[in-house]
Amino acid sequence: MVFYFKAQAEAGDYTIFMGLDKYENEELIKYGFIKDIWFHVDKTSSAHVYLRLKKGQTIEDIRERFQV
Repeated sequence: MVFYFKAQAEAGDYTIFMGLDKYENEELIKYGFIKDIWFHVDKTSSAHVYLRLKKGQTIEDIRERFQV
């Protein structure tokens, strides 16, 4: 089962998907959007995280918000 979160941080509202093992990660890859931003969680075996961008949003919008 892939985990699904709605984050409402100071930086804005985001939808986050997370897999905990290789099977869940395969589901993320299968159903993820091309524009989803992919992360791998450090020190957690096989944890993939996808940040779903809103329509019209780009990674540059995220970088500005988080000052990356």
